[in-house]
Amino acid sequence: MLPWTITLVAALIMPLEILPSGSWSQLLPWWAKQVVGFLSGLSPVLFFGGLIAMSAGTFGMEFQHKTTALWLSQPASRARLWKDKMFVLAATLVISVLAALAAFAVTQRSTGIQLTLEKDSGNEVFIEAVLGAALFIFSTACSGCYWTLLARSTLGGIVFSLGSQFALVAGVLVAADKLFGGDAQLNLGAIGVAGLLYAIALLRFGWCKFMSFQLRDSAPGRGGLQLDSLAGLVTVRWLRRAPRNRFLNLLRKELGLSLP
Repeated sequence: MLPWTITLVAALIMPLEILPSGSWSQLLPWWAKQVVGFLSGLSPVLFFGGLIAMSAGTFGMEFQHKTTALWLSQPASRARLWKDKMFVLAATLVISVLAALAAFAVTQRSTGIQLTLEKDSGNEVFIEAVLGAALFIFSTACSGCYWTLLARSTLGGIVFSLGSQFALVAGVLVAADKLFGGDAQLNLGAIGVAGLLYAIALLRFGWCKFMSFQLRDSAPGRGGLQLDSLAGLVTVRWLRRAPRNRFLNLLRKELGLSLP
């Protein structure tokens, strides 16, 4: 829950970078412009960092709370468990990206800035950056399952996911430079194709890894959230185990793991 909160907050403040170029920005004092510049410079790091943490934490929080054995013993198929996890991840990523786009559109409209698609303008670089960010988010989401299951931790999944993508980009750039020379468009196209193939392959590998995943040397339930300590809350009864409905039971467990 914390990575998603950080991501949403960063998505809302990320468009502040265009405020100093707006028509009414001259009304801001100098210290306000400094604050806006600092927040706008930090927000992309928090935004993409939160997305990476969510991609790895989708499966990694089961290892963190030591509830993997309990989760895999649920009365549901492995395919259902995997689909529920990936559906929640996809929903949070889409909401985060839409929040960033909406905040950018509102800020752009309020400041009177108009983006054109002319090839001679600097917006071509902006469009390429947006496409690259979208490819990075897609690749990270697809590869998070495999790398987290391989490392059996959230931090390990983050490190392996980022390391593999950087290694892929570096290798493709070296190969593309040998094949296409200094043609930037062809080099970017090669990176895009390699990124899509990487995402599809890692998504398949993650599925196969989860279908054949075996947990060894684990203590079911140790380190998990104890709902008895929240006896004063009204939501405890709803968060308790309810075997009569398998889907709601999984949702209750996910919410329970997200509580502080």
